Amino acid sequence: MNKAFGHDERLPKKEILRKREDLYRVFEKGKRWQGRYIQFYFLESRGRQAAFCVSRKTGKAVDRNRIRRWMREAYRRNKHQIGSYHLVFLAREGSGSAGMAGVEEDLIRFIQKGGIC
Repeated sequence: MNKAFGHDERLPKKEILRKREDLYRVFEKGKRWQGRYIQFYFLESRGRQAAFCVSRKTGKAVDRNRIRRWMREAYRRNKHQIGSYHLVFLAREGSGSAGMAGVEEDLIRFIQKGGIC
């Protein structure tokens, strides 16, 4: 908790999509939108939850964890613009060179053009 401001800016665990059945439901029944660095799968639901996936083709564990961290941070910063959806962020090859700015740019473009406001 940030004691100076009295609020916590971390991503709550209840907003993380973890169940395998839920992930498969989003992949099978949801829609897909492809950005430059991230592929987004989304399905309308009661609450807002997100999952962050990075393939082993993307690089070593350090690189995959860094990309996952960038996706979580971009989501946390912009989640107030997203309605009630289950989202799956899937990093594409080459997303390691994108940096935090590239990942967040993809998310903002997805929110604007993907129609999930």
